[in-house]
Parts: sequence; C-alpha cells; structure tokens
Amino acid sequence: MIVAQSLTAIHLVVAESAKFVGHAGSVALGQALGALRNLTTIHLDFNGCQGFGDAAAVILGQALGRHRNLAAVTLILESCNGIANAGFAALAQALGALQNLSAVHLNLSHTS
Repeated sequence: MIVAQSLTAIHLVVAESAKFVGHAGSVALGQALGALRNLTTIHLDFNGCQGFGDAAAVILGQALGRHRNLAAVTLILESCNGIANAGFAALAQALGALQNLSAVHLNLSHTS
C-alpha cells in the first residue's frame, strides 16, 4: 500500500467491451481514487461505458474533489448515456474546487 499511496499519476482506460460499469464498480473506483492522496494527474477513459451514469458521475466527482493537488484531469465520458444533471453538477463542482488545476480535458460527446 505504501507504493500506491506515493503515486502521483493514474491512467485508466475501461475498454468498450466492459460497457457496464455499475454502481459497485463506481464505488470501488471512488474509494481507490480517494486513497491515492498524492495524485497530481488523473486520466480516466470510460468511452462507451453505458452503465456509467449519474450515480457514477457523482461518486467520481466526490473522489476528484478530495484531491486538492490535482494539476491535470482528463475525463473521457463519451457515449456514457446515463449522466444527467446531478452527475454533471458533481463533476463541475469538483473541478471548480481544484485550485491547482492547470489542464482539463473533458469529453462528454454523445452523452444524454
């Protein structure tokens, strides 16, 4: 666990073949990201994950909001059709609170 705690960057791509990242997977990801306190760069690609919806976006927003040292964030949520107002609001609030953020890449194309 000491190695994981010292990580400063994470790059996660969830293959389109794993289309359904449900609530349990979102909670586990949020908890894992929350434990990585030294992250300065996060790249998360959920392109085509139809199960990544509003609840998952809220959990992800809460996890991102805990990382005050983040300088770069990439979120690819293309074709994640279940994200609605609550999810977008949580992500926006989290990104807006990150004072050290200098780069953001956010792909929300083809979301509903």
